[in-house]
Amino acid sequence: MKGLRLFLAGTISSLFLIACTNQGIEGGQVGVYVDKPILFGHGGVREEVESTGRVITWITTNVRQVSIKPETITVHIDDMMTANKVPLDFDIAVTIQIRGPKDASYLIREFNSGPLGAFSNFIMPGADADQGAIKNPSGEFMSYLRDKIRHYHMDEFMIGLTADGHVSSAARDTEEGLREYINKFLESRKVPVMVTNIALGRANPPLEVSSALSRTAEQVQLKTTEEARKQAQESRKAAENASAIADKAYKEGLGLTNEQWLKKSELDTVLKVCGSATKDLHDSEGGKNGCTFVYGQALPTIALH
Repeated sequence: MKGLRLFLAGTISSLFLIACTNQGIEGGQVGVYVDKPILFGHGGVREEVESTGRVITWITTNVRQVSIKPETITVHIDDMMTANKVPLDFDIAVTIQIRGPKDASYLIREFNSGPLGAFSNFIMPGADADQGAIKNPSGEFMSYLRDKIRHYHMDEFMIGLTADGHVSSAARDTEEGLREYINKFLESRKVPVMVTNIALGRANPPLEVSSALSRTAEQVQLKTTEEARKQAQESRKAAENASAIADKAYKEGLGLTNEQWLKKSELDTVLKVCGSATKDLHDSEGGKNGCTFVYGQALPTIALH
């Protein structure tokens, strides 16, 4: 009898092990139970969700993982026309996230997808957001961008300045407007996913436009350099004229002739270079630089070091 009980216990344990499966849920994910009974029971998606860890379920139950952390999609768009008829290319980073962990079962039940899949199905139909990069999508995303960008000059996206030289808010307004528009659209379709951030990357014009802009920038820089050089020359000329006028007024104030003025200028230069004088020239100090003056026919002796 005891042997029979052991046999039955072993058989039941074996059947239990065969009928069950051990599944893991990774960090940043929640698990959603999807039942697919073979002979009895009810199938479908359960309301409850499971947090990170390992769970044991019947072999007829699958645990689908749904991300609850922010995920970023890179969207590349070609030829978005601006107000001045120049097409620009953009790389846009879109960060999305499920509204809450409990919404994971709703996503699986209603859309058979996680946040990325549901987002792309409604905002970018036909795009596979699970790949992390989308090129030239259609749908609400493109519709809003196309209408928004055509109201701005290309410079407002490329160098961040308006036509009159003020700082442009084109990029920031486009990012905020697109995020608000998409979130309202998702909410109206009862999709529990939200856009947390949109970053408009650098705008790139066609090659021929980019080359023309480079040539223009070089010409502007050259003109700026020439104007700066001209201004410096004019400033130097003005300073020299002012100095000459001041010297003339000083000479006339002392009542000196031109020859006397030249002699005074020579003495001032000597005193500046070789020494400093007191009020009484007989008390002149020795030259600071050790100058030696030789008068008459004698030649000066220069020491070589």
